[in-house]
Amino acid sequence: MPEAKERWHLDRRVPIALILALFIQTVGVVWWAATTDARVGQLESSLTSMDRRLSDQEALSRDALQNDAVIREQLRHTNENIDRLRGDIRALSDLFQQTYQRN
Repeated sequence: MPEAKERWHLDRRVPIALILALFIQTVGVVWWAATTDARVGQLESSLTSMDRRLSDQEALSRDALQNDAVIREQLRHTNENIDRLRGDIRALSDLFQQTYQRN
């Protein structure tokens, strides 16, 4: 009966092709994991960049909305001023016509 604490050893009946195939497969898995890690890193970097751009776009949109409100208010004031000026021009025109007709 063999000893229970027998050391591990490689049997000569294991073909070298099997050992070589396992080695190549192990190297392939390590290479695949390394390239996958690099791609994940690139994707994370791209995601961070897109997140920053999205934040910038949101800030620009808020600024544009605020500017739009300011421009609309200024336009309303300008239209009110134009309406007042038209009224003043009509009043001056009427006054001019009345003065011109008297003479």
